[in-house]
Amino acid sequence: MSRLESAAAEPRLKATSIARALHGAFCRGVPGQELMQLASSKIHHSDPLYSRVYMYRLLPDGTSAAVAYNGKTPDSDRSNAASGDLVRALRNGVNCCISQVHSDDPVPVNSHTTGSELIVLIRRHDEIIGAIDIESDLPDAFSDVEQQAVVEVADALAALL
Repeated sequence: MSRLESAAAEPRLKATSIARALHGAFCRGVPGQELMQLASSKIHHSDPLYSRVYMYRLLPDGTSAAVAYNGKTPDSDRSNAASGDLVRALRNGVNCCISQVHSDDPVPVNSHTTGSELIVLIRRHDEIIGAIDIESDLPDAFSDVEQQAVVEVADALAALL
């Protein structure tokens, strides 16, 4: 059984642990952007498959802005640019898991080494307030179980932002 197959049964990301850390930081008065940076760091360090982790906030004009980042250095300075897949996820209001990233996207991901991408929206009730965008250098890096763990982190963030 490969590493990715065994990950399908249990998430690599320990959402409960990250949620507790976020809640503790919130209780100490840590501001929202720093909570997102903390979540980004904890997600990135949870497994080497998480090559790059971006946190975006949705702005009043409907655009998004990157507010936190952890991981391998992106190929380009796109620190505030959203990938085409992120734009589509925000526009359609759905999480998105791309098992094999293609470089023909008009607004590509941040690294030419990205093999797969997971985008989970941060929602407060029916309102989208941000997104977690995780890139892996390997294709097929994110199982449904892994996606659900990231949803739990997004839910924890939504309650605190």
